[in-house]
Amino acid sequence: MAKLLIVEDERSVSELLRLRLTASGHKITLADNGEEGWEKVQSQKPDLVILDIGIPLLNGIDLCRLIKNSEQLKKTPIIMLTSRKTLGDWEKGLDAGADAYLNKPYNMNELIENIEKLL
Repeated sequence: MAKLLIVEDERSVSELLRLRLTASGHKITLADNGEEGWEKVQSQKPDLVILDIGIPLLNGIDLCRLIKNSEQLKKTPIIMLTSRKTLGDWEKGLDAGADAYLNKPYNMNELIENIEKLL
């Protein structure tokens, strides 16, 4: 069972993800903003982070950079799951270190495939 951290400010989205991914056998922790996400990624050392870009207090791009620049956390896989669809957003996400970039609305099977591939 993998430990996943979901950093998403829309509670309905994070709860749906929690339900579906728990049913897939994963242990899920939620964070509502970037600062809480940073605290939880440091304290809980998740196996993978699912990260929205447009989160408050510390945006997803900056949080991704913090994780990937941390000696202890840099190997943590990150999936950007966001409604931002421009090529520039995609490039920023991958430049920050994201291992995958998926758009909302997302396909749950595609998300699970990416999770399994990165674990």
